Amino acid sequence: MSHRNSEDQLRKLRDKCLLFNQFMVSKANLPKQIVEAYEDSSRSIDRAFSEGDTRGLRAMSADIDNQILRHIPLKMAMELKRIFEERLGIQLEVVYKRQAKFIQSIIRRGEIVDAEEYELILNYVESVFNHPEKKDEIERANDLLVAYLSRSNFDL
Repeated sequence: MSHRNSEDQLRKLRDKCLLFNQFMVSKANLPKQIVEAYEDSSRSIDRAFSEGDTRGLRAMSADIDNQILRHIPLKMAMELKRIFEERLGIQLEVVYKRQAKFIQSIIRRGEIVDAEEYELILNYVESVFNHPEKKDEIERANDLLVAYLSRSNFDL
């Protein structure tokens, strides 16, 4: 890997980690001790960057992916995905996979239970509408959307 590519990779890893920490501190309504831990983490990230520690930054980035996949509410994970894409050009496959699993679990369960799930299924149907191979899945998802609206007393 060239020196320039190595620097770019290091910078992108640093920026991802710092942006995640900033997001969590601003959005998660965390206790003071946790905020301080994120601030310490940000200092460690800056130190790893200044020392050229690609391995350390990769480990922190992998930890972030794990947190997004397993511990952060899906709505926050989707917002993080959007921010990473807009600001850093980073695609978070972890969030796509989690979202796909969640969508499939709703469809298998056969019921939308809240407005967040409704919006997620609606967005999914809109995104795959022109895919003939998904016809059956789209029909099931549309049935769930209609059932949710009728239970929720929304005007169709």
